[in-house]
Amino acid sequence: MISLLYVSRAALQPGSEGEQIDDILAVARERNAKVGVTGALILDGGCFAQLLEGEAPAVNQLMIDILRDRRHSEVRILEVTSIAERRFGGRAMALVACAPEPRGHLEALARAGTDAETGAAVRGLVEYMARCAEAPERRG
Repeated sequence: MISLLYVSRAALQPGSEGEQIDDILAVARERNAKVGVTGALILDGGCFAQLLEGEAPAVNQLMIDILRDRRHSEVRILEVTSIAERRFGGRAMALVACAPEPRGHLEALARAGTDAETGAAVRGLVEYMARCAEAPERRG
């Protein structure tokens, strides 16, 4: 299995962002459940971060689809690693509410930085997403 983390700029239609996020989650949850992918999504300050985990062919196909999705721009894959077990095992797609802790992390990760800066920010973001996904979700 692999884990893939990416960030992108959100290209959502103004005025209906909440509805669009609900749609993204509904489609992702249904599709991910069918292909055995789990993960988490966070949106903050116009940036998405999403962690996908599952068998490599399924995760890679989802990433190809995301790269083609017009709701994303400036997609940057931050980390692809082999994993023995899932962090988000019971969640086809958890929505992580963005609290003050990661603010600015997504923007920093969306910009190119040094490998050391990116590595520390990636680890912090993944740990935050895992902690928050353990809490009960409000949406879906």
